[in-house]
Amino acid sequence: MGSIKLNKIHFHLERYFEEFIHHEAKFPSTVKANILQLLGMIAQHYPSIVSMDAEQLIRIFVRVADYELFQTKKKPELLLVSGALKGLNSFLFSFGDFGDESDFLLIIFKSISVFF
Repeated sequence: MGSIKLNKIHFHLERYFEEFIHHEAKFPSTVKANILQLLGMIAQHYPSIVSMDAEQLIRIFVRVADYELFQTKKKPELLLVSGALKGLNSFLFSFGDFGDESDFLLIIFKSISVFF
């Protein structure tokens, strides 16, 4: 793959990543959910670009799902939970070795078991 295309993808990854982290409160749930899914898809298809930010990405996916399902006192935004879990699913295609961290595994298990 051409380095120009990879540079563009890396630029967009960093842009969406920064926008999500620094301006999360400004976006509606649909935008946040789509950004999470997009970040996961970029991780799945371009793992070399994401490798430096992989730990931060998984923390975001898990934090969003955990907050919406267990930390907030209001009704959880299921669209946002869906975006986080879909992003996490795509992320784990290329970065399955992050499953070794027990904190992440417990939160992921709790998040998924809510629906069953």
